[in-house]
This record gives sequence, C-alpha cells and structure tokens, in this order.
Amino acid sequence: MLIWPFIGGSSVILSKGWFIPFVMTVKTAKRGCGEVALTKNSKISRESHIVCIGASAGGLEAIEHFFKNMPSDTGLAFVVVQHITPDHKSMMGDILSQWNDMQEHQIREGRRVQSNNIFLIPPSKNLKLFNGNLILAEKHVHKGLSLPINIFMTSLAEDIGSKAIGVVLSGSGSDGTNGLKAIKSQLGLTIAQDEYS
Repeated sequence: MLIWPFIGGSSVILSKGWFIPFVMTVKTAKRGCGEVALTKNSKISRESHIVCIGASAGGLEAIEHFFKNMPSDTGLAFVVVQHITPDHKSMMGDILSQWNDMQEHQIREGRRVQSNNIFLIPPSKNLKLFNGNLILAEKHVHKGLSLPINIFMTSLAEDIGSKAIGVVLSGSGSDGTNGLKAIKSQLGLTIAQDEYS
C-alpha cells in the first residue's frame, strides 16, 4: 500500500487502510492554510473545509470504514452523495450513527452546512452548494445519465475553492471524475479509493 499525503491541488490515491492517513492529510492541509480549529457543531464559514464523499449504492462498506476511523471533532463537514434509486429507502443515517458520534442529517432545501456533521443526499435528488447552503433539485434521468457526484463536487469547488475536498469511493463508475477535476483546478484536495481495495 502506498500513500501520497499531498495537499493543495494534488491527488491522493489510497488503498486499504487509508482512512486514518486521510485524517492526517486533511489536518496538514488545514494547518498549511492557516485554518483555525472550529468548535464542535460550529457553522461552516466560507473559509472552512467541506468533504464530499461520492459512492454508489453498493459503497456502504467503504463508507463504513471511512467513518469508523474518522474522529468526530475534525472541524470538517461531510456530505455523502450516493446513487440512490427513488424507491430505495436509505438506512444510511441509522447505520452511520453506529459508527461515529457525528450527527447525521437528511438534506433539506437551503440547509446550512455545519462542521462535525454528516449530510446525506435524499433519493432522486441532485445537490449543489451555493454560499454555504445546500440546494436540492429533482433528477431528470430522461435527459441523460445521472451524475450527482460530479454535480455536487463541481458546485463545491466553485463555492469554496481550495477548501473543497473530494473523495470518490470505488463502485461509482465514471461519476465523480469531472468533479474531482473541478476541485483540483481550484487547488482543493482530491482522493480516490484504489479500485482493488
């Protein structure tokens, strides 16, 4: 296993056991930008880091490992964007509460992002970030392939620039590729799970 703890417009490709080093990498990035530690549940300012975790509906195990090893007081906010069908009742919030002490929230229109919290995209919705607020939109599958990870990561990069962190877990297909490029172009941190892990 190899780990590249790069920050500032760099990519990190990690395999099994990468979750704790990820935390160390993010803390280094925060120090490097002169970030002041946030208090628990404090509201996100436009100078704070937001992490988008993109995964397929089958990415539950990878998400489990991620949050089992993630401290609950990093000062980061986490937005989980999964491919969920409209008829699928997600139990993600209930399951995450068993792995981590952070509060989980099903996203509602206009919700303000908060640090040390986890935000979950509802089924059949696309998501964007605008001025630190989460904006929901209906998916229009008939217009083509649905790419909710790309959509949110791109808006994240546009809204907070180098404070954006993108994590793509295996199993999400090509969705997330362009989103990571958008974050990298703004000098944010991009992370991809090794496909064989």
